Amino acid sequence: MYYVPLGGTPRAIKAIVRRQPPETAAELARGLMPSIEITVRNDSTHGISSAELNTGGDAIRVAEMIGGAAIDMLLNAPAKQSAAWLVFRLGAK
Repeated sequence: MYYVPLGGTPRAIKAIVRRQPPETAAELARGLMPSIEITVRNDSTHGISSAELNTGGDAIRVAEMIGGAAIDMLLNAPAKQSAAWLVFRLGAK
């Protein structure tokens, strides 16, 4: 997995990834993507520091499905945040 800062160089990070499929057949029919939530260290060495985060264009390069091709997904404001961890819900770029 890679952190892709807007206008910067992508870098490998470690994260906990939770993938949830669309919940209903109707959501699948509308083409909704799986929901992806990631947890990363609030640290610029192993994760993403909240001080460097730009929610106006930074992305995470991650596969929608295990073993699938990685795509860039926008980073919104963290859904949860502490001094140690950031939790993001990802959206397509």
